[in-house]
Amino acid sequence: MKARQLIDEASFDISTRTMLSRAFDRAWAVLAKKYHSPLAIEAARLKLANIVVSLAREGEREPDRLADCAVRTFLVDDP
Repeated sequence: MKARQLIDEASFDISTRTMLSRAFDRAWAVLAKKYHSPLAIEAARLKLANIVVSLAREGEREPDRLADCAVRTFLVDDP
């Protein structure tokens, strides 16, 4: 999946990328029920991955807070 690849290839050390994956999974668990078609799911996951990586680049490193911020940011653009 493109979303997972974006996180796996982000320019962070392995432990940070692992944390990003956990935060992404937590955030996706909250958002997943909104999407049903494969195309909508893939687009939403890619958008979420970009948000997670962007927040990490801004300095957020706590997985729960990162997941919560990612969900809130995602929903601002896609209520």
